[in-house]
Amino acid sequence: MEITRYTPDKASQWDAFVRSAKNATFLHLRGYLDYHSDRFADNSLIFRRNGKIVALLPANRVGTTLFSHQGLTYGGFLTPAAHFGMEDMLEVGEALKAYVAEAGIDTLVYKPVPHIYHTYPAEEDLYLMFRLKAQIATSGLSSVIDIENRAPFNENAKRAVKHASPSSNRPILPLSGKFSRKYSPLAMAYLRCTPSTRLRCSTSDSRSRFASTLPRATEKLLPERCSTTPAE
Repeated sequence: MEITRYTPDKASQWDAFVRSAKNATFLHLRGYLDYHSDRFADNSLIFRRNGKIVALLPANRVGTTLFSHQGLTYGGFLTPAAHFGMEDMLEVGEALKAYVAEAGIDTLVYKPVPHIYHTYPAEEDLYLMFRLKAQIATSGLSSVIDIENRAPFNENAKRAVKHASPSSNRPILPLSGKFSRKYSPLAMAYLRCTPSTRLRCSTSDSRSRFASTLPRATEKLLPERCSTTPAE
């Protein structure tokens, strides 16, 4: 197993692997990662066997600590959907141990990709962390909705959705003057949603204008539909 650090000339290889990985999202594309390049010293790693990429680790380094990744909500090993099992993950782990020892790194802070984003089960890395005797430093909470299997609205939520429909013309916040100039079209469409539920807005024009402001690679991985999430 060979480990090399990511360099800009490897961007196309990195992104091609991310798009085929079973547990990667658009956050792992270089167009998104490199947005933070002025804040974090990139130390992303590419794992190869016989010249073929078998895993990626988006990471940055601070002193003798390797983070995966401070600029992302989650980092973690990115692995292929086919021909990659637990033995491969353990081999990646052994290669990483040798790399950090040689590089003078004494701590790895690892944030795995939540399983809800996996396109195929991919929790080999969690077992690897167990084998490496990793300790849980903190745990975060995610709230998600399966848009293919949504829970039904209760009556209060239904009334709120109806109240906030386009025909009611009642935005939550005024969308004019200083506010409308400050926020993006997507945010303005978002604020027209119900106060009790952040309902996805079907305003395709807002989505397309928002997407056009992102790096081209990121735009390709934007979801076709946005989900609903509870309001704060």
